[in-house]
Amino acid sequence: ESFPDAVITGADQWIKSKAIVNPDFPDIEIILRGKIDGVLKFSDGTHSVIDFKTCEIQEKTLQKYVRQLSCYSYALKNPNSPSDYSVEINNKIGLFVYEPTKFSIASNSTANLDGKFKYIEYDFDLKEFESFIKNQVIPLIAGKEPPPTDDDPCWVYLKQFGFEYEED
Repeated sequence: ESFPDAVITGADQWIKSKAIVNPDFPDIEIILRGKIDGVLKFSDGTHSVIDFKTCEIQEKTLQKYVRQLSCYSYALKNPNSPSDYSVEINNKIGLFVYEPTKFSIASNSTANLDGKFKYIEYDFDLKEFESFIKNQVIPLIAGKEPPPTDDDPCWVYLKQFGFEYEED
């Protein structure tokens, strides 16, 4: 019942976007590249980028994939060249999520994996995404590396082995 009224097309297409730049940092440009799982083609001729995931169906878990799908949507809307894969996208992105709940093995060595399968749709805002890359990602890349904090578990782990922070 959560599945959209659309057809899956464009499976396993490589995509590449035009460069995203911020004039305040002229030496940095971001080009998005990836391989999409597919797109949904709707009756109005528009498409939504989709991805297939096997994970818990929890919003906290799924939110990390929204940026991935946003990257794909941006690249489809803004291809690097006319030869790059592109379709007319709408303002939606979606995840087909499989959440395994039970695993069983029969006496004849066949196995079964049972679980929930659901489609979850999100809004995609092209201008917000492009602004995020221009005004947050590029300045972060251009800036100095922040010092580690004592509550960062990765830093705590590295300090066990004698690593020390040195500012450049």
